[in-house]
Formats: sequence, C-alpha cells, structure tokens
Amino acid sequence: MDNFSKQMFDIRTIMKNSLIIFLTSIIVLNFACTKEQEYIPEGKSNSIIPTENFLEIVWQQMVYDDTTGADFLSPLFSNNYVVFCAHGPWSSNDGGVGLVVLNRETGERHPAWNHEPDILNMAIADWDIGGENNDIIILNNQLNLYAYSVNTGNLIWEKMADDYFTPRISTFGKYIFATQEPSGPDTWSRLLAIDAASGKSREIIYEAMEDGYEFNYESPAAYIANTGDTILIFQKIQLNFSLSKGRVDIYAYNMTQDSLSWRVNDITESGISSVRDAIVTGDKYLFQGTNSIHCIDIISGQILWEDNIDGSSFAQHNNLYADGKVFLNSDGGYSICYDVNSGVQLWKNTTDYSYPSHGGSMAYYDGNLYLTAIPANPQVPEDIRQPLRCISAETGKTLWSTLGPGPGAATEGVIVDPITGYLYFNDMYSIICTDLNVKPNL
Repeated sequence: MDNFSKQMFDIRTIMKNSLIIFLTSIIVLNFACTKEQEYIPEGKSNSIIPTENFLEIVWQQMVYDDTTGADFLSPLFSNNYVVFCAHGPWSSNDGGVGLVVLNRETGERHPAWNHEPDILNMAIADWDIGGENNDIIILNNQLNLYAYSVNTGNLIWEKMADDYFTPRISTFGKYIFATQEPSGPDTWSRLLAIDAASGKSREIIYEAMEDGYEFNYESPAAYIANTGDTILIFQKIQLNFSLSKGRVDIYAYNMTQDSLSWRVNDITESGISSVRDAIVTGDKYLFQGTNSIHCIDIISGQILWEDNIDGSSFAQHNNLYADGKVFLNSDGGYSICYDVNSGVQLWKNTTDYSYPSHGGSMAYYDGNLYLTAIPANPQVPEDIRQPLRCISAETGKTLWSTLGPGPGAATEGVIVDPITGYLYFNDMYSIICTDLNVKPNL
C-alpha cells in the first residue's frame, strides 16, 4: 500500500470506528527537585529542560472514590465550573464514563453531579458544552447524542442516529453540529444543526456520493456576519479508495438565508485532512490540514495565505489562536507559530520533542503556551517523560516541563481561566488546578 493510500485508510478508520484510539501512559511520579537532561533522539540538538517541584497547586480532586483511572478528553468551562469528561473508565468502574463538574475556584464538586451519566459501558467519542447559557453537556458515542443539564445533572434529551454519528461534534450558541452517515460505505452524508435545549434538528446540507468518492462533513465552525446572519464553515472530506485519491473542499453556509455563501475546492495538496477543530477569528478562518495550515477570508472565501509543512502531521492536536498568532503542534514532536495577518512563520521548535497527546488542546496565558506532550517514541525513558509543558509563545523555547503532583501522567488537553490564571489538567486519577501567576524560580 503506498503512503497516500495508507493515509486515506487511516482517515477512513477514524471516521468509521466508534472508538477513538487514544494514547495514554501511566507514569509513576518522579517529582525531583533537580534539573534533568531530556532524552534527545538521534538528529535532535541538546536541550536542558528544568523539571523542578514548582507547581503552585490550588486544589486537587480525585475522579473516583477508588483508585480507578480514566482517559479524559480535553476539559471545558461552563460558567463557574470546569468540566472533565472521559472516553471511558480505565477499568470497569461499574460502567462510569467519568464526568466531573467542579467549581473553578474551590474545586468543590457540583452538588447535582454526585452520579455518573446513565450511559453504561459506552465509550465517548467526543463531547462539547453549549446552549444559549453554556450549560448543556453534549455526549456523543456515535450511536446516540445525550444532552445533560450542568445545573441539575439530569438528562434533557437523547437523540439516536439514523445510522451513525461521526466522531466529532461542535457547538455555537444554541446549536450543536453533528454529521450523520451510513454505517457501511459513505454513500451519503448529512450535516445537522440541533437545538441544544430541545434536541430538535435541522438539516443543513445533504449530499450523495459522486464519482466514487466517499465523504463526510467535518469540524464545523460558525460566526455571526455583519448582517446578523449565522454562517457555518466546514470541511467536506472526500476519499476515492479505488483511485487512491482524495480531496478536501471548504464550504461556507448561510444558515439564516439557507444558502451556500462560498466554496473552496481541493484545498490540500495531499487530499486529506487532520479533522481537527478550525478557528474563526476576526475576518479569518484558520483551517488545519493534515500537514498544512490555511488562512481564508470568511466573507469571500479567498485564500489569504497557506503553508505546507513537509514531513509533519497535525492529526492529533487542535491548533490555537492567541495574540495575533496561530500555534500548531506536530505529531512529529515540534511546535510551529505563524503570524495570522501575514502568514509569516515566526518560529519552529524542533529540538524539544513535544509529542501532543491524542486529540488534545493547548492553552495560552500571559505570553506562554501550555500543553500535555507525551513522547510517542518508546525509546524515551519513562523516568524523564515530562507531559505538562510551558513554551514561550514569543520564541518557541520550552521553559519548563513537569509530570505534575499526581500518580499518573497528564493526558489529553489543558484549559486556562484567562481572568484568574488558573490552569486545569488531569493525571488520569485526579483533576488538578494550578496558579500560573506564581512564577517558577528557575
């Protein structure tokens, strides 16, 4: 099988499987107060990363009453709460999926969330929090969507797929966006906008297979135009396995006018996509391909700038916009920063081997990036794997790296409160809040 066919097969597997393959590692705490030299693979330059006991812990909460671990998705905020949701339990835990709602400031559990959602032994492919008051949790196991109230802990509605929900969902205002496709070959695809409060759905677009290209719609992002119209931008990923060809088109759909605003055809050189979250900021749409970055004018669909990064892949991590820059973290272990207005590459860190966790998210605060970076290279000794990292957003230099205060490795993504400077992450067994305003003495 050639490289293109293998990549398309991998993407097809992601779209068709009901379980997301995720990377986690249980790492025993090695929280020394000394500086260690990070393992540097052949061809990498030397890099000394401080690994000191300097995290300012505000609070720490166990996920379960016993010692069961959980494989978490990236955390989200819901008003005064920080919410963590797992793919599923590390072990059976009576089928609990691991959904924890905690007060941002104190770490106290929400009184309505002293129970697990009633979804026994079902892995969660994706989740989001939406609704007009940002207080409705949406869980997607690809067979059903479940909507829970953050405030009451109760199930609001459940929606069964006509055939199959693709893994990724997103929210904007009162809407949830989800794609349906058949459980067999992708001969059709349907993008739905679902009211988060009622569960009532509206079909945005439906298309059937053409020219032997299986396809689906991915990663919707939305914004409100100057006219007041709601515009939805999303990918159409098309794969022809018999020809070993693929293509990715970008659609902008005016939901208010029920019409297509613009379409950009065949945007990626490889014909495949990373299916990571896209970003709308100001008048720009930032789309992350498998090994590329594209900036598109949200009004006209004109490509403002783009870059193809050979030898890299951006299949694991969402990109991040902050302070006029867009940051990408490569599966190959390095980070890249672009100026959003000009498209100029500001820096590229290729020395610190920062593999992203699967499906993770980065956070930005006070000029720095924060992420969980778990080396995928099995040659990296476990005692110097340092998942939680701080990287300068100005230079790309790794400032510090640490395992954290718990018994396991940090997994998936992190989230930061831009007002308090509190950063939240998990180590599979506990949820941890740290204060980024307390600067480490390096």
